[in-house]
Amino acid sequence: MKRLDILPIVVAVMALAMALYHLICSQVLLLSTVAHINAHLGFALIIVFLGIASESKSKIRRIWSLILGVLAFLCALYVHILWPELQDRAYFNTNLDLVIGVLLIFMSLELYSSLG
Repeated sequence: MKRLDILPIVVAVMALAMALYHLICSQVLLLSTVAHINAHLGFALIIVFLGIASESKSKIRRIWSLILGVLAFLCALYVHILWPELQDRAYFNTNLDLVIGVLLIFMSLELYSSLG
């Protein structure tokens, strides 16, 4: 099996995990509102970028989408772990906070341009 042949399976598993997460969250309060929104954004970015990578014929587009998928995971993880501190220092952000925020905005816009 080729390395990239596994991507459709990973996308399907991630999509099912996101659906299961949302079904559980509709019945039980697992996370606070901010953490839930971050988890939703992280799931969505990762699933769509991996989906684009699995469907792309161009090697460069595939690699770019995989890089963005990994960046989406890292950014969502950063926000998920540090969101109380991010709220406390809302007006005194660190450089890394700003970079993560810009990356999330960039990835959301890239996602929109890829699908639109």
